[in-house]
Amino acid sequence: MYTKIVIIGITGPLGAGKGTIAEYLNKKHNVIYLSVRSFFAEEVLKRGQIATRDNITTVARDLRTEKGPTYALEQLLARAGTGGRGTVIESIRTVAEAEFLKSKGASLWCVQADVEARYKRFIGKAMPQDAMTHEQFIEKDKQDMDASDPANQDLAAVCQMASTGLDNSGSKEELFAQVEEALKKI
Repeated sequence: MYTKIVIIGITGPLGAGKGTIAEYLNKKHNVIYLSVRSFFAEEVLKRGQIATRDNITTVARDLRTEKGPTYALEQLLARAGTGGRGTVIESIRTVAEAEFLKSKGASLWCVQADVEARYKRFIGKAMPQDAMTHEQFIEKDKQDMDASDPANQDLAAVCQMASTGLDNSGSKEELFAQVEEALKKI
C-alpha cells in the first residue's frame, strides 16, 4: 500500500483512462478520488440540465470565467480536507488547473492511448445523450487539445506540463504496472 500523502492530478484525452487510474489508486492505495468532470456535472444537474458532455463543457467554461480558472479544484480540495490520505483528481483540463495543482505540490500525470482504443472505450461507456460517431469523436478530440481561451480545455499544453506519462494502449495490468512505477518516483 502506498502511504505518502500526496496529490496526483490526472489529465489526458477522452477515453484515455483517467478514471480507470483514479479508481485503481482509490481502491489499491486508499487515496481520495475526486473528479473535475463530476464537479461540473453536478453543477449542470443543479441548473436543471441533462449532464451531457457538451453541457458539462459549457458549464465548466462558464464557471471558470465567472469564478476563476481554478474554482473547481479549490472546491474539490476543500471537500477532500486533510484526513491524512493522498488525493487523486482526474480530468485536469486547463493550464491554470495544472499550474494550481503544481503550486500545491501535486504530481501531474498524463495518460494517453491510441485514438481507436479510446473511441472503443468511449462508446462502451457513453451515455446515449453523449453518443457520437468516430468522425465526431476525432473532431472533439482536436477541440480538446488546443484552446485560445484559458477557460477552455487545452489538453496538449496540460500534458506537456505533466511529470509522468502513461500509455494505456495495452491491458489494464500493463497500465497499473506503470502507475505503480510512477508512484515510486513521487
